Formats: sequence, C-alpha cells, structure tokens
Amino acid sequence: MSDDRPSRLERLATAVATSNLTLDLERRTPIDHVIALGMASRSSSVTSDMLHLYLVGSPEAWHAAKSSVMSVVLDLNAKRRWGLDERSLDKVATDSLLMHLNPTCSHCKGRGYLVQPGTPSLSHKACPHCKGDGRRPLNKKLRTQIATTLSSLERIDSLTEAAVSRILR
Repeated sequence: MSDDRPSRLERLATAVATSNLTLDLERRTPIDHVIALGMASRSSSVTSDMLHLYLVGSPEAWHAAKSSVMSVVLDLNAKRRWGLDERSLDKVATDSLLMHLNPTCSHCKGRGYLVQPGTPSLSHKACPHCKGDGRRPLNKKLRTQIATTLSSLERIDSLTEAAVSRILR
C-alpha cells in the first residue's frame, strides 16, 4: 500500500509558495512545517545546505550543497579507504548531488523508452542511456562510490524527516 501523504519537503515547498504563513494554535499550518524543518536542519550542515538548494536553487546554494556533499564524500573516502584522487572525489560529489536532486534520465525523461519520431507515443525501444530503467545512469568507474554517497544522503534526509516528525508531534 503506497503512502500518498506529501513528504516534509513537499509540505515545505507548499509553505514557501503560499501567501498565508500565519500561526494557528488550533491546527497545523504550513508555517509549522517550515519551523520544524528549520529546527531539525540545525544539527546538520548538509541538511541545511540541501534545503537551501531545494528552496532557492541559486548558484551560491548549489556550491554550498556541493561543498557539504563533498565533506560526506571525503569522510566516506577516508572510512572506506577508496583512495580516490581529487578529481574523482569531485566527480563523485557532483554526480551524487545531481542524482539525489533529480534521479530521472535526462534523455527519456524517466520514461525508460524512446519517443517515436513525429508522434507523442513511446516506441518499443528502451532508452540506450538508462537501458529502460528511467533513472540517470551512474558513472561506471565510480558507481560504487556514488551509490554509497547517495545512500548516505538518503539516510540524512530520512533522519531529518524523523526529527521533523518528532518536533511536530
């Protein structure tokens, strides 16, 4: 059974887009989610920088988020003894951040199949880039490192979600 309730990030996006951010002591409003997410993200600079990138999307926010992801990659590089050079570390951080923000294949738009030329219909041919998966393909040489970094980023998101849930009880 799927959960159709909006995620904390979706609620935050709704709150940012709304014109009514008043506090209501009787019921939960969008501002409650903004406050709880702000409180939860204080404990992690990675979470704070990622939220800033989600909301603002500016070049400065991108650089701050990439720097935070790079700190995660550097930590993993040391703990897992990957032995990657600076260029490879940068590639892992960049690809992980891009995949975390938008995991869909840019060639088929996540459909997994090519569009038949001149029609809006999908062909029977799988996308050659994602092999029909619909997800952005990972760099073959650094696949393990990117997947590990993505797991760490997803864990950080999960911990933030749990913290927000505790705050909003």
